[in-house]
Amino acid sequence: MGWHEKRFEQDANKAHKKCANCGRDMWLPPSKASVYQSCSKECGKSIRQSAVEARKRKCKTCGNEFTPRKYQIDNGLGRYCSQLCNEASRIALHADEAKAKAKAVQAQMRERGEMNMACGPRNPNWNGGVYRGNGYILLKRDGKYVPEHRLVVEEHIGRKLRNDEVVHHINHDKTDNRIENLQVMSRAEHIEEHRADLIDGLRRACK
Repeated sequence: MGWHEKRFEQDANKAHKKCANCGRDMWLPPSKASVYQSCSKECGKSIRQSAVEARKRKCKTCGNEFTPRKYQIDNGLGRYCSQLCNEASRIALHADEAKAKAKAVQAQMRERGEMNMACGPRNPNWNGGVYRGNGYILLKRDGKYVPEHRLVVEEHIGRKLRNDEVVHHINHDKTDNRIENLQVMSRAEHIEEHRADLIDGLRRACK
């Protein structure tokens, strides 16, 4: 008679365990104690069915009941019954109504102290509103980042630059925004000015 037949006989040298379904006492070898959860096939089947029932939930999009796999739940997934419902939910997240609702919820969380996202000078990474984009220095003005070299020229000439006007850095240093290093020209003139750089870049790319 093997251990499987003797598992209901009390033995101080074995690990004591109860059936996860009916609560029946079992005495199992230590190597089997972590594996066996049930005392019979019927109890094992009942345990598996209970686990499946516990995983059942309603789809966040359509409301239909479905049973996601265990690994999906463990990884924080299993919220939608199908790929179509998943995509529909993503589209809804980008709707203006959803964005407004999310902002309202965030504002309430900040008031309750649940979100403490320091902005501007209160943020430890604040650098005075200076940002580098594509090599140029950008400054924040009225909630938007604007190229510093265009601001310097506009202040110098006393008017806004037109969309067809380009500010050229004479020494080709995009961060040198001294007025004596800046020159206003048309887009065609700017392309011609950088023609040699463009040709040299294409040659390096083709090597």
